Amino acid sequence: MATTAAYMEYVMERLAAFGDWRCRKLFGEYMAYRSGKALLLVCDNTVFVKKLPELAVLMEQAACGLPYEGAKEHYVLDLENTVLLERVLPVLEAATPLPKPRKKEGLRRKHMEFKLHAPYSATGDQPQAIAALTEGLKKGMKEQVLLGVTGSGKTFTMASVIANLNRPTLVLAHNKTLAAQLFAANSGNSSRKTPSNTSFLTTIITNRRPTSPIPTPISKRTLRSTTRSSACGTARRPRSSSGAT
Repeated sequence: MATTAAYMEYVMERLAAFGDWRCRKLFGEYMAYRSGKALLLVCDNTVFVKKLPELAVLMEQAACGLPYEGAKEHYVLDLENTVLLERVLPVLEAATPLPKPRKKEGLRRKHMEFKLHAPYSATGDQPQAIAALTEGLKKGMKEQVLLGVTGSGKTFTMASVIANLNRPTLVLAHNKTLAAQLFAANSGNSSRKTPSNTSFLTTIITNRRPTSPIPTPISKRTLRSTTRSSACGTARRPRSSSGAT
């Protein structure tokens, strides 16, 4: 049985008197955080605390249980015991270390340092467009549209956004001509517009459709039988030889 939303609301209400708490849902269960540290685990409508040496004396009368199958034994925390909460939570926070920074993030940044190579800089409306698109992506906007006529510098603008964010980017081209132009902008031209350290994977997806959306029936008059029927028809009179009446 997973933790219900109503019980989690009750947990957050009880913890609100002991500082600023937040919770995060994990596979149907919840983890409660304070000061960036994961302190409480809520599973099956029960609050669990790790069995730390610093809590041995404070939690000696508390019940114990397994939050989930395969987990180590935890203390069961009674949220109705306000005195116990006042004593346990500060000790728990002091004994819990901050989470280590993710190593993958550092590796990704190290190997993906995009550098923009171009013989010119942004002009006209391009600086405003680059700043607006970059800010929108940082805020988590899922959809943004960059408008511009042919030759207005849309490729350069988007390359500048990629260089600002330094993120892996997937570029979709709606036809082979545009895909070839984007590839040439990076590798086939001396004046590259896209960031360096760029890899290209070109895939052509075709969607064949009939010429006419409504199929046209073939006229029966265009069909000819390959066999001769013997059941109907008129026999032809043989031609008479020359001179015969």
